[in-house]
Amino acid sequence: MKIQYLAVIFIIITMPVVIVITEYINTQVYIVKTETTFDRRLFESTQDSIKAFQINTINSMYYTPESRVNFIEASVNTLFNSLLTSFQKDGNLAIVMKEYIPAIAFTMYDGYYIYAPFKNTLTGVENTDEVDEKYKNGNFIDGLKPFISYSCRYKKENSNIEYVITYSLDNYIYVDIFDKNNNKHESKYGYLMDGIERRDEGKTYTYNGIDFKESDEEILSEFLGDKMYYYVTMDGTKYYYEGNNTSGDLSSFNSSNNGDYIFYIDEHKEKHRQVESRENNLEDFDKYYNAIFHNNTAYLYYKNSYEFTNWVKSKLNNLSTTNIIKSNDYEEYDFVEINDIFSGNFQYSNSNFNRHRADVIRAIITTSLSKAITGFKNYSNSGVEFLMPKISETDWELLENNVCIATFLQGIIVGDNTYNNYSVIANNFTKEFVDENDLFILKKDNTYTRVNDETIKDGNSILDKSEIGYEPGILKINFERRIDKDNAYYNPVTFIKNNKKELFLQSYSGLVGSSNINSIEKTDMYRYVEGNDVSSRLKRVYFTALGRERYGAYKYTINDILKE
Repeated sequence: MKIQYLAVIFIIITMPVVIVITEYINTQVYIVKTETTFDRRLFESTQDSIKAFQINTINSMYYTPESRVNFIEASVNTLFNSLLTSFQKDGNLAIVMKEYIPAIAFTMYDGYYIYAPFKNTLTGVENTDEVDEKYKNGNFIDGLKPFISYSCRYKKENSNIEYVITYSLDNYIYVDIFDKNNNKHESKYGYLMDGIERRDEGKTYTYNGIDFKESDEEILSEFLGDKMYYYVTMDGTKYYYEGNNTSGDLSSFNSSNNGDYIFYIDEHKEKHRQVESRENNLEDFDKYYNAIFHNNTAYLYYKNSYEFTNWVKSKLNNLSTTNIIKSNDYEEYDFVEINDIFSGNFQYSNSNFNRHRADVIRAIITTSLSKAITGFKNYSNSGVEFLMPKISETDWELLENNVCIATFLQGIIVGDNTYNNYSVIANNFTKEFVDENDLFILKKDNTYTRVNDETIKDGNSILDKSEIGYEPGILKINFERRIDKDNAYYNPVTFIKNNKKELFLQSYSGLVGSSNINSIEKTDMYRYVEGNDVSSRLKRVYFTALGRERYGAYKYTINDILKE
């Protein structure tokens, strides 16, 4: 009987403990399961947002500061719609869900935007009954905050000269120099590339053994719908020639060519005439016509990079992180110590310049985003204290080197926890900048592949320039299908071969990522292409395409930024 009594007592004592532990375990399982569901929903909504941004940029070949703001706002709407749709399964209303999204960050080429509520302090607006409630002074408005550039200020010891350098996602910078003693201001912008040699009194620039001559020309072409057009990219916009004189000789124009014109594709997928006709505007027409049929932008890229790099070395020598002037943009941030920022091969991923560039971007994003998230408590009625989560090194690497969308979701009560997480997704099809990893090579078998594909190392399988009119290196975004004004799909990278239209498709090795693709994780694309085992043919194609695409890309200046 005593043993039975002890068993009963044991059960009486342990049963509440078992019940409590079981309940605790069930709660934790519920929390983990629910938070995992929330993570998935946040990721999928962010992915929907980036896809909306990609679709808009791919199908609009006209790109300006105003258009990218429009694309971002459309992307935000997609994000909210996707989030609200997925969370409505739990009975959440749209107005409630907005109280859990403290910020959405869009990292662009030379700065970033934050979409978050902010207090309206617009002067000149009286709080009358005729004014929409949300636009009254003192009320919060959802919207894009002013553009924040990746800028950092420096001042050398015992000097009265200040330097403001605006960085980007690659080796392009904008430099402002203020000499307070002499009341002078100097500014320049361009790409930093070390190792370029000037020859033949500037008629030739050599990089990695490849000569880029002033006389080197290309003629670019692509299909718009069913018709092939010749074009040139200038300031991020593709300008096409509509007409029959494809000789490249201006003297061969006659009265029958007076109706020829230059156009671009606008946001409505329509032909928009940049120059009405040669008869209407001879000077502008000839400028675009020559740029299309006598394209030497690769040469100009290496020429300008050579000149700008030498200027930077003369002006910013021995500039270090100890010369940084602390400001509100990065007051509390501890920069990685670098003694000579502008030394070595700027274009290499592990250079002093690139390490500091990434550090500046991180500092500015961290400071501004933290303020936006912590200040969200003034808008939300949830009573939750909003704090910036710890961003992983993997995600920081994405933010520092790519156009990205970062979404933050916080404050939802899950069990005895408060949900706090984020999602970062890179835009792999962007017009914001030309990533050195985003060039593909056209092959003789009508396929295209990555630059670091083992099968093209010797250059023998690469398409000849004579067959298409240009060195066959193409920016990745150009391979994406587009939609014309009739909503019909077409592929722009197509060419005429034996009087037949031939389409380029991705090669098997490039598509499935087989062992033919050489890893560049421990190096970078520059070093890979510069390797001794890579043929001069591949080097020429790659570096020509890199120079051509970067020269034609849109570059934002301080005036453009202020306009936004």
